[in-house]
Amino acid sequence: MLSQPKSLLQLGYHEGAIFAPSNHAATQRDGYIHGSAVTALHSEEYRIFTEALVAARRAAGVTQRELGARLGRDHTFVTKYEGRVRRLDVVEFLQVARALGLEPGEFLRALNSQLGV
Repeated sequence: MLSQPKSLLQLGYHEGAIFAPSNHAATQRDGYIHGSAVTALHSEEYRIFTEALVAARRAAGVTQRELGARLGRDHTFVTKYEGRVRRLDVVEFLQVARALGLEPGEFLRALNSQLGV
């Protein structure tokens, strides 16, 4: 594995474990990271992100079950990211956006404005 740029390490990323630093005590079981690494799920920014995705899904008149079907996944995938039990990675976000008929760049620009970043 190539060494990660410092900025990625500061974000808590390392290959094989989403948002858990390589020296972190978080454990991975049942496909999820457990321990203090999950605190990013509960950040204000991530809450706003997931609420915006929920609002977009509802505005499109799509249920969680329908979105799961469009994605070729079980509806629990949608339930878990909307409930902030699991994070969406960037590829999953792009798939969700496309399935909802959203333009990902526009969605992220609006989110960026809302976050005041």
